[in-house]
Amino acid sequence: LQGLRIVQVSDTHVGTLIHNEYLSKCVEIIRGLRADMLIATGDIIDNNNYFIPVAGRFFRPLVDALPLGAYGIPGNHDHIDNGAVAVSGLRSSGLQMLVNQTAVISRGRGRLNIMGLDYPWGPNRRDSERRRNKSREYFQRAELQKFPDAPTMVLNHHPMEFEYLKNENIDLVFAGHTHGGQIVLNEDRSSALNLARNFYEFYRGHYVRNDRQLYVNSGLGHWFPLRIDCPPEITLIELV
Repeated sequence: LQGLRIVQVSDTHVGTLIHNEYLSKCVEIIRGLRADMLIATGDIIDNNNYFIPVAGRFFRPLVDALPLGAYGIPGNHDHIDNGAVAVSGLRSSGLQMLVNQTAVISRGRGRLNIMGLDYPWGPNRRDSERRRNKSREYFQRAELQKFPDAPTMVLNHHPMEFEYLKNENIDLVFAGHTHGGQIVLNEDRSSALNLARNFYEFYRGHYVRNDRQLYVNSGLGHWFPLRIDCPPEITLIELV
């Protein structure tokens, strides 16, 4: 697996505020990275399944160009209209949506578990303890499909779940959701101007806890069309 190149995108929020020209430019950039595979960590569409075909046109040329394909998970926005319909529609574009499932890829003699967890949607989704317990159930379901002794990376939309994932038998977690803070007035976590720190412990970039790694992508889309000192992000990771 050494040298495996993985592109992460997150929070594309395909909808009325994300234009085709922008998505086409992103496709051009990603194809130029010559990656082996792509992962999409949720909030692929914004809030309306009408835009599934638009998202499909974004992913299809990438799926066709990447030797090991593309994998995705639902985020909270993918559930707003109808989560099952969103997942089905995105799968039709060639994106392999993992919903509490594990895919095993092979490269040479190496194998890699790619575990994808659903967003713990439901009436108690704002209760952090209940959400974490639901996510643990999802993890246990996906864990049954792991290839023994192979490294495991987890796709999980909300970085908060790293609080328990850092204690599990995994190696790397990819998340999104936070948009990197989107409006970053001060990077100092002790500053009141660091708005993201009021909501998230993990909100942008690379974290290590208990020898488990987390990467939080700042996203390609947005909640509203304004970013300050927090540009959209396409992440390239190379395994060493």
